[in-house]
Amino acid sequence: NPGYGALDNLAIAAAVLVFILLLVKYARGFFANISVLLGIVAGCIVAAFLGKMNFDKVAKAPWLDVVTPFAFGTPTFDAVMILTMVLVMIVVMIESTGMFLALSEITGKPIDRAELSAGLRTDGLGTLIGGIFNTFPYTSFSQNVGLVAVTGVKSRYVCAAGGVIMIGLGLVPK
Repeated sequence: NPGYGALDNLAIAAAVLVFILLLVKYARGFFANISVLLGIVAGCIVAAFLGKMNFDKVAKAPWLDVVTPFAFGTPTFDAVMILTMVLVMIVVMIESTGMFLALSEITGKPIDRAELSAGLRTDGLGTLIGGIFNTFPYTSFSQNVGLVAVTGVKSRYVCAAGGVIMIGLGLVPK
């Protein structure tokens, strides 16, 4: 991309970062909690005002569409890529183990070895499914552990409902 690292793009990014940091420091309650979202919205407004955003592709996109598996072709197997992915997945599993243990503490539900293994297998399955549907490897996100602690919402049904909503939104390209 010829615009990669352009100073005007970096200035917008810096402005968004400063805006988010100011919101975190000086805003209270709800606005402080959604500071990242507000920063993204503010950055989009600035970028649109400067003519750096357009929505032509969004206008042309269909309202409903299904993701095509292996849209970029069938998988290729290369020893270096496999070893790289193995290292990435080891790091993901270590991170996930820490998050599962933290969630166990936050929710007050002890986790045993079998549940920990099931969680790691689920992370691996998510990565496999992500590869089939043309995405990056999926992993648990530590931010979500923080959300459980901050909101106090500990229900697996809330998590499942969020997943259903995200799948539904994935079918709407616009």
